[in-house]
Amino acid sequence: MAISNTPRSTLEELARDSAFARLWRGFMAARSTIALVLVAVLGALHTLAPSLGVSEWLVGLAGTYLLAAVTVHLGTQPRGPGPAFDSQWVFTIGVDRSPRCSTCRPPG
Repeated sequence: MAISNTPRSTLEELARDSAFARLWRGFMAARSTIALVLVAVLGALHTLAPSLGVSEWLVGLAGTYLLAAVTVHLGTQPRGPGPAFDSQWVFTIGVDRSPRCSTCRPPG
């Protein structure tokens, strides 16, 4: 059966069950899990070990990352690699990089 003769719903179902879609869902689940663990660890350190100096701001930043990771996980669908980057790639990479960049301090 040729792809052009395949109904659209069947094509969408095949796309959801592709190896790329399974890999994407696994990656998004891992991002969400890591963010959840990060919030739990930072929250526990902030509450149980105040002498370590984990600020509320850092716990809030981790919570924002968790919210963004879950939003991308639940709110978007995997799209196959294309010839150029689109807004989904830029948003996902930006969300991944923002917590790391905001916790960096200039030397000195």
